[in-house]
Amino acid sequence: MSKDRMFGVCVGVLLVGSLALNLVQAYRLGVPALRSSPRKPTGIGSGQMVRPLKVQDQFGTESVIRYDDVSYATVLYITSPSCGWCRRNEQDIKSLAQQVGSRYRFVGVSLSNRNLADYINNHGAGFPVYSVLSETAVSEYQLGITPQMILVDRSGKVVRTWTGAFVDQNRAEIERFFSVKLPEAPKEGS
Repeated sequence: MSKDRMFGVCVGVLLVGSLALNLVQAYRLGVPALRSSPRKPTGIGSGQMVRPLKVQDQFGTESVIRYDDVSYATVLYITSPSCGWCRRNEQDIKSLAQQVGSRYRFVGVSLSNRNLADYINNHGAGFPVYSVLSETAVSEYQLGITPQMILVDRSGKVVRTWTGAFVDQNRAEIERFFSVKLPEAPKEGS
C-alpha cells in the first residue's frame, strides 16, 4: 500500500471515529435533533410477564418490588442520575404521580446507583426511587434507555411501555392513556 493511500485510510478512520464520538456526545448532552425525534418502542413489550424486581435504596438496603402486594398496577419509572431528559421530565412525572397516584403505585428505578442519593435529595420524585441490583433484571426487563415507563399489572404482566422523553407523540399518548393533562412542556434549551 502506498504512503498516500495509507494516509488517506488513516484520515478516513479518524474522521469516522471523530464523527461517532461527536454524535454520542451530542446525544448525551441532549441535542434536540437527536433527542426529540420519535423513537420506535424498545425494551420489554406489552403482554410479557416479569418477575419481581430486586432493587436497593440509596442507603444500600435491598428489597424486592412485587406486583401482587398492592391493590393496583405499578408504574416503573426508569431513570438515571446522569439522564438529562429524565431531569426535563421531572415536573411531568411528579404531576402524573400526583394526579393518578390513587390508581397506580409509582416506583422509580435507576439504572445507576452512582450519585443516586444526591439525585434523590435534589430531584425527589415524590415516590420511592431504587437502583437495579442485577444484570439479570436489566436483561429481563430489557432496560437501557432512560427515561422509560413500564406499567405492570398485579399479575406481573406488562400492560404498556413508554420510551423516551415526555414530548410530542409520547406526551400525548401518556396524557390520553392516564386521562391527565401534564404541565406545559419545557421549551427546547430549557
